[in-house]
Amino acid sequence: MASSLIPVWQVFQGDLGGTYYVRQIDRSDGSSELWWYGESPGGEFANVFKGTLEHRRAGAVNDIWNGEFQDLPKGRACSRGELTVETMSTPTGVVLLLSGSSFGTSRLTQTTSFIPLPPIPITPFYQGNGDTNITGVWRGDDNGTYYINQDPVTNRVVWFGEHPQAEAVTEPGAVPERWSNIFISEDSNNAGRFHGPWVDVPKAALRNQGHLNLLVTGTGGPSSIRRISIEQTGGFGGTELVFQPVSTDTDSATVQITWTSFELVSRNETARRLGRGDEPFFDIVFTKFDGSTVRLEPPIQVEVMSSGSRSSRLGKNMQPGDIIADPPQLEASEELDVLPVEGGTEDTPLIGVSVTGWEEDNKRTSGYEPWAGSVTRGLMRQISNGDAIDLQRASALRSITYRWGNQDDWIGVQVFTLSMREIRDIRNSGGTRDFPLTFIREGAHYILTAQVNVNPVLDGDCTVRRQ
Repeated sequence: MASSLIPVWQVFQGDLGGTYYVRQIDRSDGSSELWWYGESPGGEFANVFKGTLEHRRAGAVNDIWNGEFQDLPKGRACSRGELTVETMSTPTGVVLLLSGSSFGTSRLTQTTSFIPLPPIPITPFYQGNGDTNITGVWRGDDNGTYYINQDPVTNRVVWFGEHPQAEAVTEPGAVPERWSNIFISEDSNNAGRFHGPWVDVPKAALRNQGHLNLLVTGTGGPSSIRRISIEQTGGFGGTELVFQPVSTDTDSATVQITWTSFELVSRNETARRLGRGDEPFFDIVFTKFDGSTVRLEPPIQVEVMSSGSRSSRLGKNMQPGDIIADPPQLEASEELDVLPVEGGTEDTPLIGVSVTGWEEDNKRTSGYEPWAGSVTRGLMRQISNGDAIDLQRASALRSITYRWGNQDDWIGVQVFTLSMREIRDIRNSGGTRDFPLTFIREGAHYILTAQVNVNPVLDGDCTVRRQ
């Protein structure tokens, strides 16, 4: 019995963020299933769901689907549970109402306007021990990346796999070689053999489905490679997956940096005819070092707009002393996976953050690129010369000339770095620490606060949802 309310191939947006790639499958026995893969842009969660359409209740207009969701190690959330999905038709499209323990999101809205996350392989937020639990990231001979979670109690295996160039599409026939799929096994009393259905979902173009038989071989020890051999129906492309283990020693961690508040202590411009006062604008470079002597990854561009008294972004007529928590434009964040590297000490910088500020009304849009390039060149010179990393010196604007409209238009540069010792201290003292960056120039005084969260690589016993 198919549902006429849910499009068979559609994308939805969640009320707590995240994009959900939804597919309805009609079986030959007359039953209908709802599958999805959902993920958030900040890595908060990645999950799959499979539910079965129930008969409509007497007098009910909407369809009811009952099923289970499972989080995957592509996100921080680590949970599973039952979930009920109720459809609701609205003038702008279908809405899915969700109810169930520990899921969080309660409403999905059909959309055609979305930006899919790029299919870049990431380090898992948790993984199994490699012997009795295969939770983690696996690489396929089809060049795909598979995020697997194995229930330690039922041995059920769930995954999401994606082509390295997958792109979400809602029309059939586009880029047919690209794919993204879900597999959900039956419960198993044999930890090495699994079987169950798989389906493609609309994060890519292919719309295949079928059945898989999996055989896990090898051990998780350092002298052996963990493999999954695949027998398939329905056109599944891969024949083998290989485990991509991540070090789980106490010094490995994921560091997330977010911007949590903006404080206007004092300003040097008074709102005039158009209400235009101070308009601080910040550019940010995240830098990851590999032992400080081997490799420097290119800076990542993030521009943070923090306009003052006239901007709706931070609220109009912001007054000295005001603090705005979680301002909407301070969404720049970066997640960096950190491992101890040979060639450095506990105090060697592993992650660096540079912030430069200026007045938005005189900021040149071409200013970021030369500044970011200057940071890179300065750090590369230090590394090639064998000097200690000095991010403050490398981030200085001494080599760049700007045509500032007023003397106060450049606010300055602030930086902070994190060594393995500091990362470990943050993790052991609650996992969170604030880094307030103070900018003072010509009477203007701003405080931009970065919050650093450190999460160790977790084991694969996924029983608790981690927010």
